[in-house]
Amino acid sequence: MNSPSLEVAQAVRDATDEMVNAGDMGMATDGTLSGACGDVSIVLWRMLGTDATRLVTGQYNSLNHAWIYVPDSDEIIDLTATQFGERPRVFVADSWHFYRPYYVMHERVTKVGRSTWGDSGWRARLKKKAERKLQG
Repeated sequence: MNSPSLEVAQAVRDATDEMVNAGDMGMATDGTLSGACGDVSIVLWRMLGTDATRLVTGQYNSLNHAWIYVPDSDEIIDLTATQFGERPRVFVADSWHFYRPYYVMHERVTKVGRSTWGDSGWRARLKKKAERKLQG
């Protein structure tokens, strides 16, 4: 994975953890981020902001999940994989092996724009906090 993408992913996960610890996520979640995969993935997807990055949602045994797919490098970035056991806070898979059981429901390929998914509430605060982390 290229370092800028990894740096953005780390900033989003760090900002997410800070917001969870401060009780500012707008949802009840534990340290694994169970239930926050869609929103956290949307923020990462928007911050990566390239046509080459995909927001993917899938379902396995009635469990919905969301992650980012980078087709050019065939890598997956999942900031909430910790909910599935011992996984790194920023989980990068170099193949679909871990995700193969999921039935992919949707792969969002449209250009990321301000009108896509909105930019308000805690998601906007998360994005702003992650952007500040990237600026140093």
